[in-house]
Amino acid sequence: MSKEKSELRGVSTQYGAYSTGRATGIVKTEGANHQMVVDLTGEALDDFITPPQHMPDGATVTKAYVFVEEVFDLTAASVVEFGEAGAEATNGVSITEAILESEGYTDLTSALSGTWAVDGLTDGSDLVGLAFSAGGVTTISAGKAKLVIEYTYL
Repeated sequence: MSKEKSELRGVSTQYGAYSTGRATGIVKTEGANHQMVVDLTGEALDDFITPPQHMPDGATVTKAYVFVEEVFDLTAASVVEFGEAGAEATNGVSITEAILESEGYTDLTSALSGTWAVDGLTDGSDLVGLAFSAGGVTTISAGKAKLVIEYTYL
């Protein structure tokens, strides 16, 4: 990857792809429909790191799913919780060890709970967080997945 610095203005330009890692963001799809997309890795699960992201007040979660590209190495009976920071197991979605240790797409809509349950309204602008309600990561270098939370918000 090449980098160019202009001596005149003191501005740098980087050519090529940027490697950001641990990406999270909101994708506005159509009208009031949005998607919160979170890249999960073994390292991110071990450190409980997610970039700052909010679920807006009054949003209605409509669907949740995960696509595992590379299987994770978790301890037995692990459950990963993603949702409202500090209350992930109450207002959020649960992802089991079996789901994260097998490649492919899994619909998590039935695992939504609390104010994140289907057709529920979120209460307050919730900072999202990541936690284990059981278990943990065995190998931090293993695992890669995308978690998608679809919601409507006007």
